Parts: sequence; structure tokens; C-alpha cells
Amino acid sequence: MHAAVYEAADSAYEEIGRKGWTMCHMSHSYHSGACLYFTFAFVFGDDPLGEYDTVKRAIQQAFVDAGGTISHHHGVGLEHAPWLEEDISPQGVAVMSGLFEAVDPGGNFNPRKIVV
Repeated sequence: MHAAVYEAADSAYEEIGRKGWTMCHMSHSYHSGACLYFTFAFVFGDDPLGEYDTVKRAIQQAFVDAGGTISHHHGVGLEHAPWLEEDISPQGVAVMSGLFEAVDPGGNFNPRKIVV
């Protein structure tokens, strides 16, 4: 996981033409594994949000490709929602969609941002 993320981040920095830094620490340890917290930084250019998105997506995809999960106790969040199906399966997303529809039909708690 660690090596895959660093490799993905380095490739993304090259893609955006920026020098970047990637850091990691283990924040939590569970019986099922460890939670690695990655932080990245770079001096942005003319398209800060696009450059951020390129690096963030590369790193996030590396998590999923290496068998990791997209989140832990903080929840998924809007930025991680595109990987939800890869993380918990299409069936898992269908279950979540059914639960939201049953208990929150007005979309007050999930305004179609994480599970659509």
C-alpha cells in the first residue's frame, strides 16, 4: 500500500508538472489492519483544483487497487464517493441506497452526494 501510494503520487506530480511531497504515518492499528494516513503537498500552478484532483484521484485509486479501503472512522465523504462501489461492492451500494430511501426519502441526511 505504502509503495503503491508513493508511486501513484510521484506519477501524478509528473503529470501536473509539479514537485510534490508525500508523507505517511500510521494513525490507528486494528485487529483487521492499520490505518495509514497519507498527506501530500505541492506548490500549485494555474489550475490548483485540477492539479489537486489529479493527485488526489491517483492516490485514492492506489488505495483501492492495493486492496485498501477508502475510509475508516471518518466516513466516506464527498471526495471519496466515486470509489464507494469499488470499496464495498455494487451490492453494498445497493443496500445503502435502499436504507437511505427507506429512512431518508427526502434526502435530508444524504442529499445524493455519497450514495446517489
